[in-house]
Amino acid sequence: MRTAKENMEKVIPLVTLEEVRTQPSQQGLHFEITQLEEFSSRVESFTRPHRHDFYMLLLVTGGGGAHDIDFKTYELQPGSIFFMYPGQIHSWKTLHNAQGYMLLFTSEFFTLRYNSNNLFEFPFFNYNQHLPYLHLEPGQMEQFSYLFRKMDEEYTGKKTDKEKVLKSYLNILLVEINRSYVPLNEQVADKHSQMIVQKFEHLINEKFKVMKGVKDYAARLCITPNYLNAVCTKVTGKSAGEHIRERIMLEAKRLLLHSDNTVSEIASELNFDDNSYFCRFFKKYAMITPEQFRKMHHNVAV
Repeated sequence: MRTAKENMEKVIPLVTLEEVRTQPSQQGLHFEITQLEEFSSRVESFTRPHRHDFYMLLLVTGGGGAHDIDFKTYELQPGSIFFMYPGQIHSWKTLHNAQGYMLLFTSEFFTLRYNSNNLFEFPFFNYNQHLPYLHLEPGQMEQFSYLFRKMDEEYTGKKTDKEKVLKSYLNILLVEINRSYVPLNEQVADKHSQMIVQKFEHLINEKFKVMKGVKDYAARLCITPNYLNAVCTKVTGKSAGEHIRERIMLEAKRLLLHSDNTVSEIASELNFDDNSYFCRFFKKYAMITPEQFRKMHHNVAV
């Protein structure tokens, strides 16, 4: 019998950077940037739910459209930039004369150059951030458009040290996004507190199936559970326990919506002691049973 993960991978294909690449001559670079006008001709190939094995930055300068990121539909509005990380469920809906850039890169592309920096330290690449986009002011739009344009020119050009230049531009771009994105936090926290929360979220993403208690995560972070709760509340307005539950719920919804596993099999995949406990847990936070959630969204599934 296939596990829920194997079943899900069969239903929700993993799209690689090479499958999206518009310029085969750049194969193996672990980086791709293309204009949305060019990608529009291929968008129909990616309208069904899929996962990425790469990071994506999407700058919209004109036109419009819509795409789905983990159960939510987002309109593509000029003057906005979207960010996605590997593993999220994504699907394109429409592109209407969309203008701008789509930038794709792997973790390897970034970390081999900036090995002291971790991509998860950027808050916009953390699943607990509620906004996978940023609306840009006119001055910011000009700045970001310039960076994307320079990367596009470098990518399509034939100058030496292309990869070094692209990595440098990418690092600048991520830092500039971070400067604009940080103020979206409801409460301003010191950098040390933010770093604790980012490490906590990264740990949750790795261990949520086997570690469900705040004390377990606190021990890994070498702090007390009370301090972890206090820091999470200060930075995000949510307790440490809420962060853990939200990640479990997100995965449960993904499995219910995009696999044909039974509720019992999903409960087992998420390491719940029994099916009834999983059902009580899910209903408490979703206000409906797993079966009701699946039926409600059956028309969205592949």
